[in-house]
Amino acid sequence: MRDLDTVFRALAGSAFRRRFRLGAAEQEYVRTRGLDVVIGHAHDFVARRLAPASPPNDGRQTPWRGHPVFIAQHATATCCRGCLEKWHGVPRGHALDDAERAHVVAAIERWLRGETARRTGGEATRYVAVARDRPAARDDPTMSTAPDAPPPSPAAPAMPLPAPAPPADRIDEASQESFPASDPPSWEPLHPGTPDPEPSDTPSSDGPTP
Repeated sequence: MRDLDTVFRALAGSAFRRRFRLGAAEQEYVRTRGLDVVIGHAHDFVARRLAPASPPNDGRQTPWRGHPVFIAQHATATCCRGCLEKWHGVPRGHALDDAERAHVVAAIERWLRGETARRTGGEATRYVAVARDRPAARDDPTMSTAPDAPPPSPAAPAMPLPAPAPPADRIDEASQESFPASDPPSWEPLHPGTPDPEPSDTPSSDGPTP
């Protein structure tokens, strides 16, 4: 089993894997439920869909959309036992042990945390850039610098509305339109275009160096 640093370096070189991103619906799901809840779902998905020695519909068991974990699985090549063997060095044909399950969930969590941090950081960067580019009063002749100009009165803070009680959490499975993963149907995806098929396993294919 390869360490995650090695796996993620290889994934960064894959155009197919890099194109996976959380859509608006998945971002909202993570924001409202919390990452800890989403990772709990990952444990369940891995146990039911990936951990058995011969998972049902192996190679087609992970939808393209419907839950943040599904997208993270495609991005990290933990979507089926074939990808897990190719990228992570976990052989097929045996039930995943506790260490292998933990490895898979750790890969999913690492990608999700990186994705949420990337989006949060991008928003912060844009905000800082706007603030930095705003001219100071001494540089803008249209802005008053008169010493007798009274400062504006601060606006009274708005009273926060009480937050609605969150609904009882459940694992939201994808609908039938999300299957099969290896043969995407004709639904309109969250992102333009349909993921390209992953290149075949050849010495020059898209995959990690053994």
